Amino acid sequence: MLILQYKDGVTSPSIPVSGATIHVRADTLTGLSNGDQIIAWDNEGSLGGTFTPSPIGVTYHTNVINGLPVARSTNNNSALSIQYDVTKTISDVVGLDAGTIYIVHKQVASDNFNGAFTLTASSVQQVGYLATWNNILYYDHGNNSGGFRIQGAQPTGWDDTFHYSELYRDGSTTAEINVDGSNIVSSSMSGVMVNHSSPSVWLFLTNTSQYLTGDIAELIVFPTALSAPDRASMISYLTTKYGL
Repeated sequence: MLILQYKDGVTSPSIPVSGATIHVRADTLTGLSNGDQIIAWDNEGSLGGTFTPSPIGVTYHTNVINGLPVARSTNNNSALSIQYDVTKTISDVVGLDAGTIYIVHKQVASDNFNGAFTLTASSVQQVGYLATWNNILYYDHGNNSGGFRIQGAQPTGWDDTFHYSELYRDGSTTAEINVDGSNIVSSSMSGVMVNHSSPSVWLFLTNTSQYLTGDIAELIVFPTALSAPDRASMISYLTTKYGL
């Protein structure tokens, strides 16, 4: 049975830092039973919009991580996306040379090509988190052909276990992938993305073909490089909420 659900901002605590453009969390979905397909998942961030199945939707599962629900994909055609119109540009979603992204997720060990999140525009992936490709984590903040990519080995215990990832670009020279509070890679990244219009934001997918087999509990996108205190507040929020 498919049941349309809607966002319930009362039952889930607010994040401690303002300014997120994209924010979805499975514990705000209501009207769903275990295993139901997610037909619409409202973006609580400032950009608005609703994630819908693209091409096939994902399912809702209860009491998965610290008593909280998740969205789950079990095949290579399941994803959710928001398609924004020509009035929106990449910089409405994330900074052209800066940003801070948090995602709580799990990949299954049997799948080697797991795309968790991507932003596309002008028919090209512009920002993405591939977690993982043959045991390597990739973070693109700009088209990777232009040098906007960093990568590092997935940490021990990565598969079949929930983690929070923090993707960070400081607007100047450095980008980072951090997992569960530990730095995976910190490397130089300079240059500014072209500010294309009509961006699309995807969950469970990167680069149009690399689908995540696994779970996503929450995604938060900030268009700026958060300060150290704000990053610490976000990490405290995620670790406390999800028991990580």
